[in-house]
Amino acid sequence: MTEDSASTPLLGHRAIPIEEEENITETESEVSQRSGMSDFFVGSFLGPARSLPKPGENDSSFSTRTVLAPDRHAPFAPPHDPRIPIAPMPRNLGSSPEYNTFTRSPVSSPDERLMLPGISEQEKFRDEIWLLSKYTLPIWGTHILELSLSMVSVFSLGHLGTIELAAASLAGMTANVTGFSVISGLICALDTLLPSAYYRQPHMMGLWTQRVGLVVLSVMPIVIAVWLNADKLLLRLGQDPVIAHKAQQFLSVQAIGLPGHAIFELCRRYLQAQGIMHAPTVVLLIVSPLNALANYLLVWGPPYLRFGFLGAPLASALSMWLMALLCVLQCRVAAQPNTWDGWSRKAFDRNGLKICCSLGLAGLLSLATEWWAWEIVGLVTAALGTTPLASQSVLLITSSVTFQLPYGAAVAASVRVGNMLGAGFLTEARRATYAALALALVIGLLNSSLVFVARHQWGYLFSSDPIVVELVASILPILALFQLADCICGIAAGILRGCGRQSLSAGINLTAYYVVGIPTSLFLAFGPLHMGLAGLWWGLTVALVYGAGSALWFVHRTDWQAVLRNLHHRIGDGEE
Repeated sequence: MTEDSASTPLLGHRAIPIEEEENITETESEVSQRSGMSDFFVGSFLGPARSLPKPGENDSSFSTRTVLAPDRHAPFAPPHDPRIPIAPMPRNLGSSPEYNTFTRSPVSSPDERLMLPGISEQEKFRDEIWLLSKYTLPIWGTHILELSLSMVSVFSLGHLGTIELAAASLAGMTANVTGFSVISGLICALDTLLPSAYYRQPHMMGLWTQRVGLVVLSVMPIVIAVWLNADKLLLRLGQDPVIAHKAQQFLSVQAIGLPGHAIFELCRRYLQAQGIMHAPTVVLLIVSPLNALANYLLVWGPPYLRFGFLGAPLASALSMWLMALLCVLQCRVAAQPNTWDGWSRKAFDRNGLKICCSLGLAGLLSLATEWWAWEIVGLVTAALGTTPLASQSVLLITSSVTFQLPYGAAVAASVRVGNMLGAGFLTEARRATYAALALALVIGLLNSSLVFVARHQWGYLFSSDPIVVELVASILPILALFQLADCICGIAAGILRGCGRQSLSAGINLTAYYVVGIPTSLFLAFGPLHMGLAGLWWGLTVALVYGAGSALWFVHRTDWQAVLRNLHHRIGDGEE
């Protein structure tokens, strides 16, 4: 695909080179007929103020004739399918870089400016980074607050005793490997389906959410059954019987909240695909302090409320359901009405469910392989001794905290790229991709600097043992080194999800961790070099460098026309 072809926008099924567009003039009566255009244009890109035209409806604000690009620079246009509504084409794109003829007013946002001719590519790239940053911050806040929910449980149980703390940690690891990673991986299908549907087929967003919800519902009984019998699994893995039994009790109570967790994740994706990034953050701002209070009351409160060890998982379960209820309310209040057509039997359509299962299983493999690799490294550390194990817990928490910002940027990139592909804007999708990678570079350098500068003081936040603090300080420069690769790897994975290429992301993670990373970690830690804990982290660094390099190569070599074709065909199949 040539540079010229990439610069031609494709909207719906109409390819129009901007530089060759016919100059269309308007009379005053035509302008008055188009009085609602401002709401539609701003809404399409900033959260619409009024609904998109539904299939079969006419909107006098837009030209209904089809204009085909007359030369070889026209990009691929999918064959017309009457089942797929075509986003209407504005009659006049305007010519002033700072004046929007849609709204007859100065351009007021980067997202609106990006769609106007006359703006230099450098300005558009800068505005794209700014827009992605605005998306990233509330998502980052959501993830930090969500991480705090589990941290509160650890803090509240840490004062009950060593056995209770060990059981809670073991239960958390088991829940991540067998439950949360499975549900989050399956829901990753929505990272492809919803952002692209928002501009192209907004009425399908609710239907796709229902279908993925059915897929998650089908596997949830298996997850709950594993949690209820976790002690048998843990005993087979050689865990202490007392700790294994308490971990099983923890998981049995926490299973009450698992459906609530799934509902929250579904609603979060549904809202974020519409550019409503702050809604889940508001939910967690309400739930987080209530979760802390519930932990205190149910673990340490009055006798008639106190459950002791089981109070922590009960508080988590109640918080999950509260998050689900509040997020459903957000969907009712904040979501666009044309994105939900109510509950439908079409959710059980075989082709639609097949698409959801295919994308969901690829997302599960991509996410779970990464989560499991980190858990494996955590388990292997126990063979190094008590001090390395204590240090490893600090390092893993540090890595989790620093990853929340690039993970937020990955979600923002997935939504943005998917939105642009759904609207058919190939140039904007490619620009969003490279802007996200530039943002990854900035975030990686920021994280690296903070970790390296604070390396000597950071350990004291978690331990007063000088040996543990010294070992943590010696490993943190390695952790600082891999921050850049970690950011690129995570954000590139978000871009691939937005393009519907979860299987490629899964292949990269599988080879990065299980072919390159873990074998290297084990060799350096326990082999002839006897590098110990440092060897484990050098192996993870090698894995992330390999993953970042592979992801960058595949993203750079993306055939955007093929991605667009596959995406639109997939959406078309799902509406049958």
